[in-house]
Amino acid sequence: PTCVFVNPVKEIDDVDRFLELFIRKERVCSGWEVYCSASGYSRKNRAILIDWMSEFCCEHHFQRQTFHLACNILDRFLSCSYGSMICHSKLQLVGLTALLISIKNMV
Repeated sequence: PTCVFVNPVKEIDDVDRFLELFIRKERVCSGWEVYCSASGYSRKNRAILIDWMSEFCCEHHFQRQTFHLACNILDRFLSCSYGSMICHSKLQLVGLTALLISIKNMV
């Protein structure tokens, strides 16, 4: 039988290209930009909410994937038509709900 040796340098290049493509697509497909332009929220509001969600996850020892999934759920919800109906005072509640949904999906 022939052994196939994998070139680790080639794999690293492939991983780097994949991550670069993934990050580029995430920027294009992220719903937060759509939400900000439609509702008047700023990047600062999102940063504050994401920071709070991050602290909440650390405090309760959640997995990192749970946090990232919650951020994705949050951005997707806020980018849809329902997101424009959320008042500023309820934004933290939406973030907490995204965390609860992501926790449920991780179990």
